[in-house]
Parts: sequence; C-alpha cells; structure tokens
Amino acid sequence: NYAVPFSRGQWIWLTDADCLFPASAIGTALEHLKGRRDRLFYGQRRYLTDACTGELLAGRTDGRSGFEALAAATVRPPENSPWGYTQIVPRAMFDRVRYTESFNHFAHSDGHFVESCKQRGLLPEQVPGLFCLHLDHPFAWYGNTEFL
Repeated sequence: NYAVPFSRGQWIWLTDADCLFPASAIGTALEHLKGRRDRLFYGQRRYLTDACTGELLAGRTDGRSGFEALAAATVRPPENSPWGYTQIVPRAMFDRVRYTESFNHFAHSDGHFVESCKQRGLLPEQVPGLFCLHLDHPFAWYGNTEFL
C-alpha cells in the first residue's frame, strides 16, 4: 500500500521478494494485458528445491543465466492461485481496494485482497505462460521463529 503512490504506469504488479521471474515475464504479462482492464491477473508459482535455493543464496547459481535449469529442477506441483506471489491489477483498483493491514497473520491478506477485488467486479485470471520460481524456506508462521 505504501509503495503504490510512488509507482507509475497503468498496472500495479505485486510480488513476493522470494520469487524469481524469467527475463521474459514482463513481456509475457504485458502482451496478455493489452486492451484489458477488467481482471486481477496472476501467474503460476513453481517451487524451487532446497538444494537449488541454497545454490542461489550462496551465489553458486545465477538466477538469470541459470533460470531455465532452475525451472527444470522444480519437483513439487505448481500452484495456480491468485495469491500475492504475483498479482497484476489496474492502478485504478487501488482507489477502491487496498491490502488490509490489520491482519495479525500476513498470509490472510492475499485472499482478502482477492475477495475484495471480486466484490468490485475484478475477477482473477491466470496469464498463460507467466510463472515464478519460489525459493524454498521455512515460514515464520504459528510459532516458528525461522526466516529466510
């Protein structure tokens, strides 16, 4: 919410900091969005293995030049839901809908944002071919003190 007023353009792309996108992601998204304003667009999330995440964080793998190999090494089923790992919405939607900041558990804010968009006629739609690689890490939920 804080960053939106400082951004420019007709679209706002929200993403998690623990996601890696291919160099073609912006082109893929923009091509699909041409002439459209009536949806909350999202991509697919693929999960990196612990070993691939470790290689990235240690600097032994380059996320840009090694992206194809990393994408080929994912083993978990991908996720095809409109959660916050990648949400693309028209800028005008932020005049009517914001991310709720009063939750005591950040994971619930994604779903609430999607539901608020739906109530205002902005239905979720997956962008074909758009995906990110999500780093493998423990979550600091429900008493876990570990972070990436």
